[in-house]
Amino acid sequence: MLLSSNFTVKQVLLQPHMVELLRPSLEQRSCCSTLLCSVEVMEETTGIVLQGAARTKLAYATAFRLEAPRSLKGAIPALADVGRKELRLLALEGLTDATNVGHILRVASAFGAAGVLCSADCCDALNPRAIRASHGHVFHLPIFRGDLPSALAELRSTFDVLTAAAALLLLLLLLSSSSSSS
Repeated sequence: MLLSSNFTVKQVLLQPHMVELLRPSLEQRSCCSTLLCSVEVMEETTGIVLQGAARTKLAYATAFRLEAPRSLKGAIPALADVGRKELRLLALEGLTDATNVGHILRVASAFGAAGVLCSADCCDALNPRAIRASHGHVFHLPIFRGDLPSALAELRSTFDVLTAAAALLLLLLLLSSSSSSS
């Protein structure tokens, strides 16, 4: 996923049998170095240890972090498409677990989100655990990180915004506490 994103890839660590499969992507990225090694060396180097058939798919890449956009429209290019009728954005506020953030980003990508707005205190979407949990979808979702209330106010002042919030977690907590007190 990283090889097909707009991130600048520095290095790719591959198992020898993966070279032919990834050759087209690697040739597009002629500036990055490709290193080949066994899965055992890769596991020792990266600290990522997989079991079973997943070991044959293990590859690792490093990339430069993109410069943080200065504006909401700079972060989420779809906002500039004035002819667009509908735009799905996801707002995350104060989430601190990287795995949860990664899973949410993967679901957002599956549902066609045009971007994600993260509060300043939200876990970094490029945290290694978030990347792993997102299965790389984080590299294809535009992400704005900053003052979430200001970003939402800017959206409301510029666009017709329908805000939907899921209160499922709160509902589950309430149901859980009421059943345990019975």
